Amino acid sequence: MQENEVGKTALTYTFSLKAGISYFILGGLLLLLSLFLLFVVIPFIQNLAFYSFLGLVLARYVWLVALISKILAIVGIMLLLWPLGMYLVNEYQVTEKGVFYKRLNVKGVDRTNIDRAVIKSISIRQGFLGKMLLYGDIIIITTQGTYSLVGLDNPSYVVETMRKKMKI
Repeated sequence: MQENEVGKTALTYTFSLKAGISYFILGGLLLLLSLFLLFVVIPFIQNLAFYSFLGLVLARYVWLVALISKILAIVGIMLLLWPLGMYLVNEYQVTEKGVFYKRLNVKGVDRTNIDRAVIKSISIRQGFLGKMLLYGDIIIITTQGTYSLVGLDNPSYVVETMRKKMKI
C-alpha cells in the first residue's frame, strides 16, 4: 500500500518479472536461431558450393541468410531488454476513484487515468505460461476504450482487490 497525494491509500502493482520470462524465452530462441543461421547454415551453404551446382545457386543468397540472421539477433536482443524496461516503468495504482496506469509501449511511456464511473467490465487474459507461472494481463473495458494492465502477478487476486477498492 502506498499513500497518494490526496491522503487516501492506493494499491500499487508493477510488471512481474515472472511475466518477463516469456519474453526471455522468445528472445533467447531468436538469438539461438540467429547463431544457428550464422555459424551452421551459412558455412554449410558455402561448403556445398564447392561440390554441387545447387550449392552454387544457394551461395548467391548467403547475404540474405546473413541479413535474416542479423534481424533475428536484433529482435532477440530487444525481446531480452523489453521486460527490464517494463519492470522499471510500468506502474498501476488503484484507488477509490479509479485506476492510474503508467506503462511502457513502443511509442514511449503511456500515462492514463481511468475513472471508476466509466468502467464497464474488468477481465483477465492469461496465456499458457501465464497460467503456469501465475501472471497475466487485466483488461479494463470502459466507455472510452479498452486498457490493458500488462504482466501482473496473480491477476485474479488483483481483480478481486480492484473490485473491492473501487466498489464495482
